[in-house]
Amino acid sequence: LTPITSATELPASELLSKRQSSCAAGVYMIVARGSGEPQGPGRLSQVVQLIGQRIPNSVFTSVVYPANIVDFGAPAYPFSVREGIREVQRLIEARVNQCPNERIVLLGYSQGANACSTGLAGSGFGNPPLKEGLRKNIRGVALFGCPTQAANQSYNRGTATDGEGILGRTEVSLPQLNRYSNVLLQWCDRGDRVCAENIEPYDGAVHSNVVAKYATAAANHIANV
Repeated sequence: LTPITSATELPASELLSKRQSSCAAGVYMIVARGSGEPQGPGRLSQVVQLIGQRIPNSVFTSVVYPANIVDFGAPAYPFSVREGIREVQRLIEARVNQCPNERIVLLGYSQGANACSTGLAGSGFGNPPLKEGLRKNIRGVALFGCPTQAANQSYNRGTATDGEGILGRTEVSLPQLNRYSNVLLQWCDRGDRVCAENIEPYDGAVHSNVVAKYATAAANHIANV
């Protein structure tokens, strides 16, 4: 286990281990990194640290999935993100089975935000929504630069609340995602083609910097939700 401030990493391989029987008194964070980041929390580590400072005795697990750097329209992207979606759902179910009363938080950046949001809402393309009995444990969600952002939702934050993600959010899955509107916030700024393709001009640095810019706001959201 690797300490990060007051949040401790729980490797996914240990989730079902008999040696790991204790449940977190704080929150249990499932962290999905962005495309091309090395395995681990990636940019989201600063959000994990800040949440750990605000909610002691918290733990986190990084989602193990390819997070391949590919064009969103390339055939490889759906395969990569689908593994992330399934792993997010698997981690949630495994943890609820182990710790039925634990508070679960999802953190996702870029492709990882796609994995988290679709892990909750499904997509209508062979990805079902999270099982109904697991919903009550989802106590906070913070997403950054999500390619499936839908415009003008109550939980949109940043300077591009009217942004439409490059992949969009299906009519089937948006109502499912909106069921989490009381615990979900997602940040997107103008210039970020990933989460606001409909707003030009684009600036690649905006997408790269969105986590750092809103890390404190996200941690405050999770601490107060």
